[in-house]
Amino acid sequence: MKVQLKEQQGYQVLSVDGPIDIHNFQVMKAGISKLFKDGKNKIILELVWNKELDDGIIREFGALNGLARELSGELMLVVSDALLRTKIENFAKPNIIKCYENKLKAIEAVSAQKLGAQPSKGMEERDAEIKALKEQLRAKEMGELQQVKAKNAELATENAKFEEILSKMHIERRHPSDEKAYQEKIKTLEDEMLVMSQKLTDLQNPANANKPK
Repeated sequence: MKVQLKEQQGYQVLSVDGPIDIHNFQVMKAGISKLFKDGKNKIILELVWNKELDDGIIREFGALNGLARELSGELMLVVSDALLRTKIENFAKPNIIKCYENKLKAIEAVSAQKLGAQPSKGMEERDAEIKALKEQLRAKEMGELQQVKAKNAELATENAKFEEILSKMHIERRHPSDEKAYQEKIKTLEDEMLVMSQKLTDLQNPANANKPK
């Protein structure tokens, strides 16, 4: 069994030429474990010669891939023999290890994963635009809320004045000092009441405020 190691696309490509039996697998497993310890947890394992693998070895490959994923990495197999590749792919559900026809397809899959994991510039710009629009909408809603609160406060003030005038009219009618003064006072209060009534109407219906007097 000959083994060659090189790096491509951030993956360690480990090419194994020769049959893999239990003994050879243990040697290869020790080498892969050493790579894991060195922080090299993304590995493409190319089986150049093999047309058959023992079920126990396939299971061990799955266990190594599980360990790689725990380390935020991955172990992938490259198997040229179609029958063996099908056997590995169908060995368990869900699949315990990805298997490709050649190194090129494995590396293409790696590149696609990297592109899929990184948001595009267009998506980043769209997200920033959505965030800005949300902030503008919130600011607009807060501004409108303040306007409503101010309008309500103004209405409350004018309503209090209106009630005060009504109270004065009631008192003057109950206790008139003399007829002439009484009539003048009532007229004054009624004029004030008309003005206040119009102001309340304008506040409640802003469109009326723009009409010519």
